[in-house]
Amino acid sequence: MGSPHTLQQWEALPPSGEGALEQRARSLETEVATSRQLEAELRAKVEQLNRALEAERVERAHKEILFHVTDATSRAGSLEEIYNAALEALGVGLGVTRASVLLFDADGVIRFKAWRGLSEKYRAAVEGHSPWKPDEKNPSPVLVSDVREDPGLRGYLLVFEEERIGALAFFPLFSGGLLLGKFMLYYPGPHTFTEAETRLAQGIAHQVAFAVERGLAQQERERILGIVSHDLKNPLSAVSVAATTLLRQDIDPNTAKSVRRIASGASRMERLIAQLLQFAQARHGGGIAIARKPVDLVEVVSRIVEELETAYPEKTIALSGAARCSGSWDGDRLAEAFSNLIGNAVQHGAGSAVRVAIAAADAEVAVEIHNGGPAIPPGLMPKLFDPYRRGGQPRIGPEGVGLGLFISREIVRAHGGNIDVKSDEAAGTTFTVRLPRVAV
Repeated sequence: MGSPHTLQQWEALPPSGEGALEQRARSLETEVATSRQLEAELRAKVEQLNRALEAERVERAHKEILFHVTDATSRAGSLEEIYNAALEALGVGLGVTRASVLLFDADGVIRFKAWRGLSEKYRAAVEGHSPWKPDEKNPSPVLVSDVREDPGLRGYLLVFEEERIGALAFFPLFSGGLLLGKFMLYYPGPHTFTEAETRLAQGIAHQVAFAVERGLAQQERERILGIVSHDLKNPLSAVSVAATTLLRQDIDPNTAKSVRRIASGASRMERLIAQLLQFAQARHGGGIAIARKPVDLVEVVSRIVEELETAYPEKTIALSGAARCSGSWDGDRLAEAFSNLIGNAVQHGAGSAVRVAIAAADAEVAVEIHNGGPAIPPGLMPKLFDPYRRGGQPRIGPEGVGLGLFISREIVRAHGGNIDVKSDEAAGTTFTVRLPRVAV
């Protein structure tokens, strides 16, 4: 059998009767129809491939967003940082400019904890509304594509209109068998929620709920720790006074030795309790309180250096720089901060020398504390000032509870200053404290 003729070949063939022409026409029509079918099938396959590629791109982007929110919430040092990480992920992943996080309080009322793009009037009008009860065991997302068509929200239509909200979504924050609260998404007009959007929002909700549960538990532990520390302060002080009184009396050497141990242990416990109380105040009391008055910072630092040289006679602490440096500061608080920082350099630096340099400018003072030794690993630097850590590692042991650097940073912050750290193998480690001379 010969090969099919092209259109030009058909036209070039001589006529051979009416039947032959009809046959040629039908054959040509068949070829055109086949060609059109193949073209349609090809277009369908291309469209299918494009949809698959787009779905893969969206899925990859959503996985990246979930990774970032998981990483951010795991690094967060406070509930506020967790809320901000959630709102940022929602904005990037779902393209919303308005979102909020709400939690149930002790009375079972759901209240705003963080938000973006919502007025105070709106928050006051809707606070307390939740599609689930606090004891709900299997809460599911509630998606409202058009607020005008949801019977349960009719009482809020005027509020929605004033706030320019046309669609919204409720996603439960559920972890450990408990409904902690919800986060919400707001759209200016009606919005059809896609499966990909819903899946991403649920993934973010899962990570945020886990982080919030952890943060709330930590917050409660710290609250109890502050209460217990406060309650222990007075009886421990009585033990310390009693031991000091006994040592002033004429007692036998063995008894005196035991009493000195009691006095030493009580003194150490008092220092730890003082740190725990300051920690509780810094975390839940709006920061460490300070009482400003005229202070010579050189005098404060010199006193700390003398005390540490007495405690560590094998170490040399070289103090240099300004002879005097006056400012409006809380001298007692700064003495505690520099005792922690210089003491940390003495205890953990290699070699026998620690350098402390004070540089005074018109507006601020800079104090550098340097020690030699191994560099602080880069991965530990972000956690260096975290509570319950020493050198970036979790720490609760005989030397303390790992609050020294945290408290030092909070004291400096309370003065409007900051602490920077640089560390490498060649140059060693340098903590630089910058303090404004007056309140800012």
